[in-house]
Amino acid sequence: MSEIRAMVLSLVLAGCSGANTEAPVEPAEVVSEEPSRAVLATPAPLPAANVEPTPLPPAEVLPEPVPPTTPAAAQQAPSPAAKKPDVATEVVAEPVAVQPEVKEPEVAQPEPEQPVEEPAEQRGLTSYAVVPADTWIYVVVRFDPDALAVALGHDHMVRAVGYQSTLRWNPESAEDCDVSFVIPVADLVPDPPGGRERAGLDPLDAVGKKALGSIKSNFLAKKQLHADAYPEIRFQSTSCDGVSGPVRVKGDLSMRGVTNPISLRMEVEEDGETFRATGRFETTHTAFGFKPFSNMAGAFRNLDTLSFTVDVAAKAR
Repeated sequence: MSEIRAMVLSLVLAGCSGANTEAPVEPAEVVSEEPSRAVLATPAPLPAANVEPTPLPPAEVLPEPVPPTTPAAAQQAPSPAAKKPDVATEVVAEPVAVQPEVKEPEVAQPEPEQPVEEPAEQRGLTSYAVVPADTWIYVVVRFDPDALAVALGHDHMVRAVGYQSTLRWNPESAEDCDVSFVIPVADLVPDPPGGRERAGLDPLDAVGKKALGSIKSNFLAKKQLHADAYPEIRFQSTSCDGVSGPVRVKGDLSMRGVTNPISLRMEVEEDGETFRATGRFETTHTAFGFKPFSNMAGAFRNLDTLSFTVDVAAKAR
């Protein structure tokens, strides 16, 4: 670059030094015969001037500026903001208003709903029909162990069948209880199948059918139940002191023309569909006006005690 500048400067100075030698010759105009074309004559070359150029002082060669070495990141095009001179400015943080923490109001959570106990269904008075196959009403008559003919004696149970019954029960009111039985004396059965086991009597001590026939004839006779004159045994409740669980049932028992009040503790279970009641009580022959069976001048005789069991199963009508 410096060499080119020196050459240009030399040529300019040379032209200036020869300017006063001779006036330049203007080129002659050549007129062509062709009217449409104008041909200009080429001027003859000028003779070289014999004037030696005045030597010029050598041009000062300026060193080429060396671009400063910058990091690769700085060679990228600077953004307008980067061209500004670095001026240390103090940044004053504007105060920021601190908003007080706002707590959302607590919403009261609803308490879980407690299960509502529905009142027990008011079932009221229910009428039940006794199921004879599942009902056992019987009396146990025991032989006197002090009799002389003790080896010939036996204990027996006598079951009531063919009876009529009334059973009305109100789980809301014990006053509404109504229990009654009408038992035909002629239908009493001594030692029926399974009866001795249920009554807790030794099944091996049972007697044959002929002996059972004689036993039945004896308790139907005039000196015993006198079935011809008193064909029925009756029971009618008069009060109950509860409606379930242990219930004391009181009533009147009529046998052989005599009525006596009795009281028995019953275990009652009922649900409006089924009814079950079980209880026991004791009375005596003499309480109803007759003596226990005896024979052979008392050498063969029964005890005076009569042990009754009532086990009733029923279904709602």
